[in-house]
Amino acid sequence: MDGIKASLAEIWNRWKRMKTKVVPNRIFFHNIWGKYSDNTRALAEEYHRVHPDWEIIYEIGNGVETSVIPEYITTTTSGTDECLKLMYSSRVVVDNDWGVIKRSGIGIRGRIICFLYKSVISSKTLYVSTGHGTPLKKIGCDAISDRSDRFVTSTQLMGVLDNHSKSVYQRITMGNVKEIVVTGSPRNDYLFDAAYGEDIRKQLGLVGKRLLLFAPTFRTRIVDGKVQFVGVEDLLKNINDYSVDILNALHERMGGDWVLGLRVHPGAASNFGDVFNERIIDANKLTDMADYLCITDILLTDYSSCLFDFMLTKRPCIMLWADEKEYSTNERGMYFKEAELPYPVARDFSEVISCLKSINESDMHRSVEAFTQKYGFSDNHHAGETLIQYIDQRLT
Repeated sequence: MDGIKASLAEIWNRWKRMKTKVVPNRIFFHNIWGKYSDNTRALAEEYHRVHPDWEIIYEIGNGVETSVIPEYITTTTSGTDECLKLMYSSRVVVDNDWGVIKRSGIGIRGRIICFLYKSVISSKTLYVSTGHGTPLKKIGCDAISDRSDRFVTSTQLMGVLDNHSKSVYQRITMGNVKEIVVTGSPRNDYLFDAAYGEDIRKQLGLVGKRLLLFAPTFRTRIVDGKVQFVGVEDLLKNINDYSVDILNALHERMGGDWVLGLRVHPGAASNFGDVFNERIIDANKLTDMADYLCITDILLTDYSSCLFDFMLTKRPCIMLWADEKEYSTNERGMYFKEAELPYPVARDFSEVISCLKSINESDMHRSVEAFTQKYGFSDNHHAGETLIQYIDQRLT
C-alpha cells in the first residue's frame, strides 16, 4: 500500500509540474550519471557559444563537484522539486541517453507517466537525446537480459555518431524517436582542439610525456533482483604486475617517455583499490573521458564504446578481450565480432605487450578508415554546432 501511495504522489507531482508554463529561451541538460561530463557538458558549452542569450540549466547529482561548471550555467540537484519544475518549464530538454523519460516493458506507473508526457508536454517541449557512445555491447531490447515488447520515450530528436548507432536506436526505441540524425557526438569535438589538449596535459602534469590509457568497462551482477556494477579487479591486478614490461615495450618500439593511465567506468569506479604508483596514474581525477582521450597516444580497452570515439583520432588501439566468451554469453552480447573491428585483439597482458611491440600504425590507420566509412561515422569536428542547427530547425 505504501508503494502505491508513493507512486500516486510522484505521478501527481509530475502532473502538476508538467502543467508549468514553458520559458521560451530555457534549455535543460540531464546527465544519466548526474555529472558535468559527456555529450551534455559539451553541448551545453557549445549552446552558450551559439545562443548566449539562452538560460542553461544543468541537472547534477547530490554532492557532485560543481567548481568546474562555467558561471553561465545554472545547476539544479537531481530528485528535487525545483529540478522537476525547471525541466518541465524548459523549451528544450537534452539528455545523454535515449530519453530522460522512458519506459520499456509493462508497468502501470511507467505507462501513466508516459501517457501524461505524451498528452501534456510533447507539444510544448522539445526533447533531444545524444546517447552516450556508439554501442558495442547490446542495449535495450537487443540485450540478452532485456526482452521488452514495448518502449515509450520522451525523445523526439536524437543525434548520433554513425549509421550503426542510428540503426540500433531506431530498433530499440521501436520507432518512437521520429528523427535520428548522424551529427557526430558533441563530446568528440574536444578530441580535435589542440589548445584544449595542451591545457589538459598541463593540468595533469603530462607535458612532454606520452600516454597509454587503459579503460576497461564494467561487469554486472544481479543482487536481490537489481543490477549492480562490479569492478574488474583481475584486470587491475594484472595491469600493475605488467606495467613495467608494458612501459619498456612502448619505449623500445616508439621511443619517448611513457606513462600508463587507468580509467574505470563511472559505475565501477568505487570498486577498485589503490593501484596507482609512479608508473600508473589515476585517470578518473577528471570527470570527462574526452579530456583523457584527447591526449591519449594509445588506447587499451576491452568492450568499452570509447574505442569508437578514439577511432576518429586515427591513433592506435588494442582490445583486451580476456573473457570475451563469458562476457558475450552472460552480459549483454555484442554487435560486432572481433574480426569485424579494426584493432588487434589480445587475450591477456602478455599478448598486449606483443601487440605493442608490433604496432603498425599505417595498417591500423587503413583498417580504421575502412571501418568508419563502412558504418558512416561522422568525422565532423563541430558535432555540437551541427546538432544545435537541427534543434533550431525543430524550434522554428
